[in-house]
Amino acid sequence: MSKRASLVVAPLGKPHRGFTLIELTVVIVIISLLVSAVVINTSGTMQRFHQQRWLQELISLDQRARQLCVSSGRSAVLELSSKEGQALLRYADGQWIHSERVETGAGQRWVILTGSGERDDQATISFSPAGLSELYAVGIRDDVKKTSHWVLFLGSGQMKTFQSQEDLDRWIDQAG
Repeated sequence: MSKRASLVVAPLGKPHRGFTLIELTVVIVIISLLVSAVVINTSGTMQRFHQQRWLQELISLDQRARQLCVSSGRSAVLELSSKEGQALLRYADGQWIHSERVETGAGQRWVILTGSGERDDQATISFSPAGLSELYAVGIRDDVKKTSHWVLFLGSGQMKTFQSQEDLDRWIDQAG
């Protein structure tokens, strides 16, 4: 008996089992690209969320200070500290009312502008028993994206929002 060398060939039309290394690599690259796109989009959304929450907290504190002054007939003070990321609301005689941590997103910081000019670290805003205050603005700066968003608190309790410090400065110059 002679031994014949046999060659095994897969019949045509039958799929082979498994994936090649190239196919697996292509799939991994595509999944990696999709995951990185999702992460990039999510980080921008989180920063916008932090900005919106931050603005709402400051607006709420301003309104609360005005309402407390009117309802109690007493003067109040809102102390803002961007370094500490904290806002403290108290009556002018020192009685503490409320303290709140106002946090920003990563790479962001808030800035306070009062009638005496820009102060990066802290400011004290006084409210009269009638609920009136001096004009002040609080902004959030994103040092990475080089953007800023501002809320201008008018003495009467009205407020305006601005997308840049230039817009804020232009409005103040026009209002005189």
